[in-house]
Amino acid sequence: MRETLAAALAMLALTAMPARAAAGPQLGTAQVSVQPQRVLARMPETGIGANTAAWDGHMLDPSLPGLLRKAGVRMLRFPGGSTADLYHWRTNSLIAGHGRTDPRDTFPAFLGMARRTGAQALITVNYGSGSPEEAAAWVRQADRIDPSGVRYWEVGNEVYGDGAYGSAWEYDDHVAKGPVAYAENLLAYARAMKAVDPDIEIGADLIAPGAWPDGIVLPGQTLDWNRTVLSIAGGAIDFVTIHWYPEDPKQPSDAALLGAPRTIPAAMATLRWEIAQYCGDRAVQVVVSETDSVPTSPGSQTVSPVSPLFLADDYASWLSVGALSVDWWDVHNGVTPDARQDADDGGGPGYGSYGFLADGSCVRSTCEPRAETPLPAYRGLLMVARWIAPGDYLVAAGSDRADLVVHAAMSESGAISLLLINENASEALRVSLPSGLDGMALRMDTYGQGGGGIGVDRVRGPTVRVAPYSLALITLDT
Repeated sequence: MRETLAAALAMLALTAMPARAAAGPQLGTAQVSVQPQRVLARMPETGIGANTAAWDGHMLDPSLPGLLRKAGVRMLRFPGGSTADLYHWRTNSLIAGHGRTDPRDTFPAFLGMARRTGAQALITVNYGSGSPEEAAAWVRQADRIDPSGVRYWEVGNEVYGDGAYGSAWEYDDHVAKGPVAYAENLLAYARAMKAVDPDIEIGADLIAPGAWPDGIVLPGQTLDWNRTVLSIAGGAIDFVTIHWYPEDPKQPSDAALLGAPRTIPAAMATLRWEIAQYCGDRAVQVVVSETDSVPTSPGSQTVSPVSPLFLADDYASWLSVGALSVDWWDVHNGVTPDARQDADDGGGPGYGSYGFLADGSCVRSTCEPRAETPLPAYRGLLMVARWIAPGDYLVAAGSDRADLVVHAAMSESGAISLLLINENASEALRVSLPSGLDGMALRMDTYGQGGGGIGVDRVRGPTVRVAPYSLALITLDT
């Protein structure tokens, strides 16, 4: 639907500057502006990603590849978060006493599922209890299974949680801990793995700027985690990974969560500066290999109407500043009873879940819907996938209201698609579109707090109505 818009929207460049609001604009109205000549980034093939896990009993469901393809997922991370630092790929097993895997979720099985999805794999090799030799053998096995191989290999998961900063949640059996030890071991991993396949890309585990323990310098050292790792190993890596969970789990707030993506440009600018300082002109990319709302104890907010709004802004904002991939945690995660009941949720459904698809699990009498039922976050992902495709450009856009977030994508032919996010929980907005859409037949895909599926309407500019707490995608009707 994008390709036919080029001529019709050529005049957008002439109406690119934000409209000047009349004195005291009426409540419930908004003006959208687009600057197609101001390109922010290009959508990579791997832009929309998600996490899988070796313990997921539904990772091999026959319907899953189709559901992921529909949501535009082109990157799948394995074997899953902290599990990775306990995971031995040959036996598809964890260290005794540290949980279990699903016996069906072997590496070849995962790789087959990824290929059926049409997604590339991001493998997190075992740093905590593994070795460079084990990782190198994994690379060799990947090349044997698939001649095209696995391109992206990340060394360790949240290694900064090894106890060096006082909090230890990540398994790490190295005697020496902290950023110097990780960086020196990372060099050994990179040498061993690239000796097997020099075409693979190696990722370093960094901290999202502003997240704990970013900026903390350990006694006896001169640099914090990110700068230490980059100063030692920057010449051996091809990308960095960060995890971004912006909300305080002790004080969940819809307003705080929805406002969090506004901090993303500054966070990426900090990362780019750090990379430039120590990696020079090398094209070291940034992967947001885990993201969701809260880092612990998911409450009802994760399956509330705010979740798809946050997800859409989260993905669009990171992609707008050049992320190689944004990977939701995760596809399935299981039910978490919410005894707290987040204050903003009006009671909520009584459970939370990090997953964007249900797995039918129960804890006592609290259950998720049946397996592969879309949760609200999945609908948000569908909207992102309908809004932008690999190869499209992300261009500057905005509105004259703080509660109406606007993202714009442009195809090579110049076709513009608008993603509108109404963050107002109670007020619908009548949105004036850029003049290039005046009087044109438009398709408007919507998803909001009413739940259910994504609605599709045919409308005609110059204005559209965007419901409270909803997403709207505006494209030319074809």
